[in-house]
Amino acid sequence: MCKIKVIIYVCRDAELSGLRAEIHEALGNRNMSDEQFKNGTLDELSNLKAALQLEREERIAEDDEIVQVRWPPCMYAFGDVSSLCRN
Repeated sequence: MCKIKVIIYVCRDAELSGLRAEIHEALGNRNMSDEQFKNGTLDELSNLKAALQLEREERIAEDDEIVQVRWPPCMYAFGDVSSLCRN
């Protein structure tokens, strides 16, 4: 084999090794980015669930307050005959 062909093969192998290393690094970075995105998304979902649960509890408490203020309903519905509700 002539020396020029050997040099070309050596250069080609070196370039291929460099490309393999770059691809391996890029894939590693992508996997890391995907994992960070996944973790960030899961954190945001957890925060949203907690906020929704808090909102739900506040609305239930407000509904309970409304029911307590307006009970018994006959006081508002019948006006003067509300004494009937007490009997």
